[in-house]
Amino acid sequence: MKITIRRYRTSDRAFLVDCMNGMQRHIASIDALKKTRPVSQFSVERWVDLILKKIKKYKGAIFIAEGNGKSAGCVVGIIKESTKIDLIDLFPFRDGRIIELFVDPSFRGEGIGSLLLRSMEGFFRKQGCKTAELGTFATNVRAYEFYKKHAYADRNIDMCKKL
Repeated sequence: MKITIRRYRTSDRAFLVDCMNGMQRHIASIDALKKTRPVSQFSVERWVDLILKKIKKYKGAIFIAEGNGKSAGCVVGIIKESTKIDLIDLFPFRDGRIIELFVDPSFRGEGIGSLLLRSMEGFFRKQGCKTAELGTFATNVRAYEFYKKHAYADRNIDMCKKL
């Protein structure tokens, strides 16, 4: 199957909404603490509006994967710049952060996630970023292994305890 990766267009909004619904459904299903809203209680339209605002504010990008004439997946990334507060304990930085990556279940196993990831990393490089970062639920073992396969490594580990 021929896969193409391209920049997001406003006409892709409905697909982005579908992707974020799929992402929310998956995350809610693996959230052991049940803090994540199920799709029935999630305002996907507001979430997509927030993503689009972040892209504009943080000079980010969205890439869409297409296969067989259908949208197959998306990746959303932003640019993080060091602030005055960051500079107290960190050296100046410009980093890319992937905030969403989703591949439609019917297209999984075709290498689309890898293509999306590499496209966003290329965007980050062109923006002068020295690192790319992302986060995933500890229980999302499949995603964790996917990112490790692409040379991502643990840096910070957040831990949580139910009270």
